[in-house]
Amino acid sequence: MKTCNRCKLDKPESEFSPAKAYRGGLNARCKQCRRESCLEWYYSHRGIVAERTKKKYWADPETARAKSLIVAKRWYYNNQEKARANSKKQWAKNLDRYRAIARECARRYLAEGRVDKQKRKESQQRYLEKYPERVKVTKNNNLSKRRAAPGTVTAKQWKQIVLFYGRACALCRVSESEVPLTVDHFIPISKGGINDWTNVWPLCLSCNSKKHNKIPAEPQPPHVIIMQKTGTFD
Repeated sequence: MKTCNRCKLDKPESEFSPAKAYRGGLNARCKQCRRESCLEWYYSHRGIVAERTKKKYWADPETARAKSLIVAKRWYYNNQEKARANSKKQWAKNLDRYRAIARECARRYLAEGRVDKQKRKESQQRYLEKYPERVKVTKNNNLSKRRAAPGTVTAKQWKQIVLFYGRACALCRVSESEVPLTVDHFIPISKGGINDWTNVWPLCLSCNSKKHNKIPAEPQPPHVIIMQKTGTFD
């Protein structure tokens, strides 16, 4: 046991850091007290610390960047869950900015020939096979946005709507396994309809073509009332 000269508590020797300058080869303060005193000094001398850091950094920027990268990687691998949570928060807070940066990088890499077009095509095909509903909804949202229709439909909402209709066309009831389903706007956008889960339903290509831009007799699709009652999208 050893007594800390700051908190005056008797603690095991494992709670003290090694230090050759002190008697017994251990620091006079315990690890917790040393941490607290270091933080107190840091917060009361922030200006001095910042100047020292800048001076050290600009003396050899390349070495400083390399060391920072090593420290950042070590922290990431030791705190992966926290790092992912922080990334998600930052992404959600600056969604439009990060998407614009990603698109710009993709265009630049493609123009500079830094992207293997064959691998890119294969990657897109794998994504299409893995997330067909997500791709379908994204195309619908982009088309609706170009047509200045308000609202958006998420992949989760579309999946729930398709399940409501038993993975079949809402009109002719043909199964999705037989023909692909399309995202149809119940009230056409050309007639003032919005791009929202309350105004979309799944139709096969044939029924979608037959319906065209006609306005149905009902005010809204059958799934809306039931899903509002059950609170599916509340």
